[in-house]
Amino acid sequence: MIGEKIALLQEWFRPAAVGAYFDGDKFHLAEDNKHPGRRPARAFVALSHRLLYFHLFKIPKSIDQKALKEAAGLEARRIFVLLEKRPAGEISCALISRKLNELYIVFQEKEFFKKTLKNLPSGLIPCGVVPAGMALLAYFYHKNRKLVKGAYYVETASCIEGVVVDENGLKEFLPASPGTAKAYLKDFDGEIFTVEGEGEKILAEGARLLPLLPEKYLVTFEGFPLTPRPKISLSMLILWLLPVATLAAGNILNYKAAGLENQIKAADKKVSSLRKSLAEIEEFEKRKEAYKTIETTLKEWQAENVDYIEVIRRLTEILPEDTWVRRLEFREAREVRLWAEGENALEVLQVIADDPLFEDAKFLSTVTKNTRTGKEIFSIVMKIKKEK
Repeated sequence: MIGEKIALLQEWFRPAAVGAYFDGDKFHLAEDNKHPGRRPARAFVALSHRLLYFHLFKIPKSIDQKALKEAAGLEARRIFVLLEKRPAGEISCALISRKLNELYIVFQEKEFFKKTLKNLPSGLIPCGVVPAGMALLAYFYHKNRKLVKGAYYVETASCIEGVVVDENGLKEFLPASPGTAKAYLKDFDGEIFTVEGEGEKILAEGARLLPLLPEKYLVTFEGFPLTPRPKISLSMLILWLLPVATLAAGNILNYKAAGLENQIKAADKKVSSLRKSLAEIEEFEKRKEAYKTIETTLKEWQAENVDYIEVIRRLTEILPEDTWVRRLEFREAREVRLWAEGENALEVLQVIADDPLFEDAKFLSTVTKNTRTGKEIFSIVMKIKKEK
């Protein structure tokens, strides 16, 4: 457990993602293009459809969410026992509502998922598991930035992995058996999309792109949700550390201020009674001025009444995913300065300017380009609006 936490921390500071497609025999990996071979790395796992169970059944039109999950669990267990001819362990389900009175479920034993994730190559941190069809949709979505309703499939060495989507999102999965899947596609009344190439590599690459897939197409198993790595930026780091840093800084400043005040009083007495040297007097005067500066700064911060945690949280929410904050400064008169790198500096400026928390947003200096990454380097100054 401790080793896993340390690995997560290492990956947080040196992020890398890996897509993994498991066909039942081995894992096929797609490395992060920016950091190939980096370990530790977070792994998004797509399982072959031939390893999962699918079932469609009728449900009452009015049923609450809790009862729906219980019904799905009971039905999954019943189907599992019929197919496997043995008692079922704890079942993990994913639910898809096709119509008001129909429920489409994908399921497998939880123990199967646990064993699969334990067999990941060394240095990979499991970050969720989905059916292979989700990885295929992520691959197409990354290429086209949209998903047209229809059937999507790719052939692997052992099966066909595919999924059908409509205007509402995911509809159903194609059978894994090549013969059954081709018969289904032959009778399919709609557009059919496929991609040439080695199916295992395509699915592994799609698994790596799963965090980009819109939520309405995602199907995750109970107990094994997709948990993408959080956006890495200085603002996120500050958001995590600010409560601790604020508490520690406040205690240290209070302690230092009290101690410094006592030293100044003692120094004043010694100066008047012992006539210390001019150098000693000047030294104590400097320390006295430092204390006054600290005291003045603390009073100014209190008078501003600015929620710095809310400011950082808001910036974390509105900044585009491709923007990396290098430096963030809070200055007097509610001024905030931000140094960053991203795909489109003007877009970032517009997002900040449109946010109701900020005003007077403008570039602090000329926008330049990083010749190594091709991204724009820029700095923005803004002001926090006063509460009315």
